[in-house]
Amino acid sequence: MFKLIFVLCFLGNCFGEDEHLIVETSLGKIRGHYKKTFLGKFYRSFEGVPYAEPPLGALRFRDPEPIRPWPGTLFAGRIEGNCMAYLHEKVAVNGDRVDGTEDCLFLNIYTPENKTMLPVLFYMHGGSFQFGTGNRAESRYIMNRDVVFVSVNYRLGPFGFLSTEDEVVPGNMGLKDQSLAIKWVKNHIEAFGSDPNRITLVGLSAGGASVQYHYLSPMSRGLFHVGEFQPWLYNRITPFGPVIERKSPNAFIGRSPAEIIINGDAADLPWMTTLVSEEGLYPAAEFAGDEELMKELDSNWDRIIPHLLEFNFTVPASEHQEMAQKIRDYYLGSRKVHKKSIMSVIHMVGDRLHAVDAEKAARIMAEANKSLVWFSLFSFRKPDSLSDLFIPSKPNLGVSHADDLRLVLNDVRQSEITDGKSLAMQQVLLDIWISFATNGIPKANTRWTTVDPTSKSLNYLHIYGPTDIQMETQSNFGQKLFWETINFNENLII
Repeated sequence: MFKLIFVLCFLGNCFGEDEHLIVETSLGKIRGHYKKTFLGKFYRSFEGVPYAEPPLGALRFRDPEPIRPWPGTLFAGRIEGNCMAYLHEKVAVNGDRVDGTEDCLFLNIYTPENKTMLPVLFYMHGGSFQFGTGNRAESRYIMNRDVVFVSVNYRLGPFGFLSTEDEVVPGNMGLKDQSLAIKWVKNHIEAFGSDPNRITLVGLSAGGASVQYHYLSPMSRGLFHVGEFQPWLYNRITPFGPVIERKSPNAFIGRSPAEIIINGDAADLPWMTTLVSEEGLYPAAEFAGDEELMKELDSNWDRIIPHLLEFNFTVPASEHQEMAQKIRDYYLGSRKVHKKSIMSVIHMVGDRLHAVDAEKAARIMAEANKSLVWFSLFSFRKPDSLSDLFIPSKPNLGVSHADDLRLVLNDVRQSEITDGKSLAMQQVLLDIWISFATNGIPKANTRWTTVDPTSKSLNYLHIYGPTDIQMETQSNFGQKLFWETINFNENLII
């Protein structure tokens, strides 16, 4: 009995009342708890930390208000609710596609013990601004390194991006949530052992688009020092998304992104972006494993392609058929859509929705700013892929959108990463991320040439595997020469 009591008291002293778990901020004290990394190392976890007042009642559809100081000690020992979202049917639990709560503006902060002035990785999740959560970003791998990791929840769908295009509901509430959260970290993260002057924004998909929006917004100016874009896509027909707030006194963005960049008004900070080799696999996976859907796409190509490739609203309807056929001729020729040609369809989708515009954005930023821009292509596939969620037979169709980030921030719903090659690849990616967060220069095991806006060719680091990384140069990345022949009414200075 004495031994049992002694052990319980010992554990209570170490993990219940340890002074390292109490952080003092100007808002009040925050008490965290311990977690273990994949390698068994203890680290501090502060989950469910509020950064804004709950956006309820009169605060619904309004700009976020900073959280007020709290009495006593805030126990940050559990994940709080996801923001209200309408889920994709493949991830809905028990078929319930509406998930979350409006009271959701929280941060999760993870930090090594007894470390000071560490760089911060501030992660913004993806999900087309309609779904997703920062609560599922797994910290057990990244916390083996000397870095502070922060994930954020921000309002989604109509709660985050409804706009009446006037002062009633200007819009961009979700982006303003993010900006306020970054400001919270800037003001308070030193208490957690981090350097407030080394905050790196990391985003996937819509989160990646968010990173670029923060480069453009005066609201986020001075709050971070570098940004890393994982493969991103802003869905032009998403019902709720970022808008230009022309009539808002507190606009997040009041001019077109192209105008802001070309006029030199974007944040002049180091910039890094990554694509995966089969970016189009995520949207294309839903029919890539279904022969009936492939037949449907083949027989109704002219009707489906304007929506799949998102030019249905940016090209006159009278030109849809001609354009769809032009695209088909280039990527498929005389072939039908079936298993043997599906990779061409996947690359078509990835080129149109990701690759061409990613290079264009990198070039514009490199030309407009003095800071350096790095570009990489990721072609390593671990045993499981995001595309498996949509294809029950789980064929290897390449590296899907988000597969690279899932190596580092393994979704808590995923299986454990255990194979040696994937773990080695994980360490290479962490080396790149953390060197960029620390010094503003990403380091790989070969010389990484930056984007040259004066060259017709794109310099990029191609990551084939943990021991196969090389610089490549391409003048027709993403088949851009073909796509430049199509007159999309997009990305205009207005």
